[in-house]
Amino acid sequence: MKPALSFQQGPKPLDWKDFPHGDYVRG
Repeated sequence: MKPALSFQQGPKPLDWKDFPHGDYVRG
């Protein structure tokens, strides 16, 4: 799994919903 920081720095992949961190980052 990639760290939440990767999602913030880069574009969110289609798999971002599968990551539990996805909701945490959005929240």
